Amino acid sequence: MLHFIRALFTNLNTPLNIFTLWKSREWYVVLAITAVIFGFNVYRVATHQNTTSLDFVNYAQFVTPMKLHGTITKPHFIYPGLVALASLLFPGLSYTALGAGFVFLSDLFCATVLWMFWKKVVPISASTFIPLILTIFSMILAPVSIVTLFRHNLYIGYIAITTYHNPPLLLSRPLLLIHFLIFANALASLQVSKRLTIWSALLMILTTLTKPNYATIMLPASMLSALWTIWKKEMPTFRFIVLGTVLPAIAVLAWQYYFTFFTHYEADTTASVIFAPFLVYAARSHYLFPRFLLSILFPLGVLIVYGKEAMRDRFYMTGFMLFLFGAFESYFLAESGVRLYDGNFFFSGQIGLFLWFLVSMKFVLQDLYSKPKETRWNKSFVVLSSLFALHLISGVVWYACESIATGTFW
Repeated sequence: MLHFIRALFTNLNTPLNIFTLWKSREWYVVLAITAVIFGFNVYRVATHQNTTSLDFVNYAQFVTPMKLHGTITKPHFIYPGLVALASLLFPGLSYTALGAGFVFLSDLFCATVLWMFWKKVVPISASTFIPLILTIFSMILAPVSIVTLFRHNLYIGYIAITTYHNPPLLLSRPLLLIHFLIFANALASLQVSKRLTIWSALLMILTTLTKPNYATIMLPASMLSALWTIWKKEMPTFRFIVLGTVLPAIAVLAWQYYFTFFTHYEADTTASVIFAPFLVYAARSHYLFPRFLLSILFPLGVLIVYGKEAMRDRFYMTGFMLFLFGAFESYFLAESGVRLYDGNFFFSGQIGLFLWFLVSMKFVLQDLYSKPKETRWNKSFVVLSSLFALHLISGVVWYACESIATGTFW
């Protein structure tokens, strides 16, 4: 894995070598701040489960069969599997506590990946604190939901950018982020290799087995990208996409679909994925379109301001495509049967919006640093900064509410 990360960030032209990471004081500061901020949140969420947010408790029920009999009872079994293994080493800890430990480590891993990414985006001449600040910002952003704060509604009806309650989603975040960086960089730079293809495929499999929502949006996006590379006659990139993303995603998702809807492990084998426009969202919330706009103010602003310039950027377009497919799944797809109102496709939109935010931030920052200092703060940048600030303020409020009173401001 270290060879893979080194190859990835070498291709991204980052000034940091993964093998000298332990020598970087900045990295320890990143870990320390991440540990304090998100460690507190993980502890609060895991120890204050309630009727609204019960995911740590719910996933604990899948651990015992795996531990005692090796039985897979969930198609995305990485999280309960890790908890089952850890319980053999630490039998005195509860499944919830062990799961919280893995989520905490995942947060540290995610912060490391994001920090290295922002180190690449921000010029070396800039302050060393900027990548750290951007890392924390990236992990705490939320829809502009403060408009419904006094209704105790910061989550339902919006497309969340950051969630704190679902362990498999949190565990998958650094994995899908690395895969996304590999994929988007390959499309943007046309630099591919057999090693990156292999690691891309392995990450696609691992991410999907942790949480399938990233694969469900990356699969159609990668297929469109593959068609584009055929048209452009970029055959090495085409092979990279097919072997490193399309085929692994199809294989794992097909097995997961069969496991979910055609085996006795699930409660309703007559269920399936159905086309149900707005059914699940509308059952939980009103004013869906305003809440949709409030979820995407900043990246939408970037798209409006930069227009065709952004659309020509393949890195940006990859994140944008993932959001479009994620939003489609969230609003138009559902599972029939007992899971009809579970909202499992909500996570697709959340992942897509998280990645669209990252590419939008990257695009604006690169444009900002490409200009002379005296011309950077134009009207467009002031507007975009203001929109971003609204998301950030909402993110701080959402973090505080979820940390202090978990599930009560949904």
